[in-house]
Amino acid sequence: MEKVLTIIIPTYNMQEFIQRCINSVCSSEEAERIDVIAVNDGSKDRSLQILREESKKHSCLRIIDKQNGNYGSCINAALPEAKGKYVKVLDADDWVDTKDFTGYVRHLSETDADVSVTRFKTVYQDGDEEDWAFVGQRTGTMSVEDFFSEEKNMTLPMHRIAYRTELLRRIGYVQTEGISYTDSEWAYKPMLHAETVDVSDYSVYRYLLGREGQTMDPKVMLRSMSQEITILESMLKYRGELIGELKGRQRGFADFVVCRKALLIYTQTLLMADDKTFDANIVESVETLLKQYSEELYEKMESFDKRCFIVGHWRAKHQRYNAFVRRSILAAMKTYKKLKR
Repeated sequence: MEKVLTIIIPTYNMQEFIQRCINSVCSSEEAERIDVIAVNDGSKDRSLQILREESKKHSCLRIIDKQNGNYGSCINAALPEAKGKYVKVLDADDWVDTKDFTGYVRHLSETDADVSVTRFKTVYQDGDEEDWAFVGQRTGTMSVEDFFSEEKNMTLPMHRIAYRTELLRRIGYVQTEGISYTDSEWAYKPMLHAETVDVSDYSVYRYLLGREGQTMDPKVMLRSMSQEITILESMLKYRGELIGELKGRQRGFADFVVCRKALLIYTQTLLMADDKTFDANIVESVETLLKQYSEELYEKMESFDKRCFIVGHWRAKHQRYNAFVRRSILAAMKTYKKLKR
């Protein structure tokens, strides 16, 4: 039977979560049409043992066991082995809604778009949920230009995406290895080559947020800004290589995502770092990269988003706001985020 979808599951020290992740996928009624590749990235806990036990229960599950190379190395190891028409990445501490996932696999068998986009839910550690369902969003297959005509689609996290395997192989997609946060590349680089997007109303991915120690933990992120800078440079360089080919709203998407990544680093460093951990070199590295690769984007960073006043303040004063002002800004941002949820 033809494999419709390959699920790649990067796994590093995930013994508490991996069984839930695997079972949510492999218990689907369409399991025979799914190709699941769990990549054990040198785990030091029982993750590999659990994967081997699960592979005896689920014929759709294959395991790649390798030395630690971080997130991107898992994607690079699995992609050449993918048998599905589409490829989706599922983090080992996350899971899928099995019912919607089953319908989604059936749906994928009927489309040939370069990219498949779905809804998903963020599940917070405290039990709260945020449904990424855009009211009134069009469904069906459309051009990339039409897809990005809806501004909300510019924000395109990896949880929403599956790529046609043929597209990834045609562009020779390779993800940066040795560091975290490279899911940003996954949600960016292939999109700059896509021509068609299929949007469906299935709510597939369940994204766990708020777990202590995960890469999106603010404390971890503050310690990892050098990795974010590496990703920013990778994205800026890729944009520069393709800039002559990018047109219309796809060009707008390319600029939007790079600016958003830069603003993340500015915000983490200029607002969230305390006085002991603040490193002006991080900010200056971003400034240098933007100037080096695109004066246009450098100038745009003062007006790109409502938070960009912190960038303007840094450039004018060469210092960040004092602790009281920073706390006030962060409190306002937190309140705004809660109201949105």
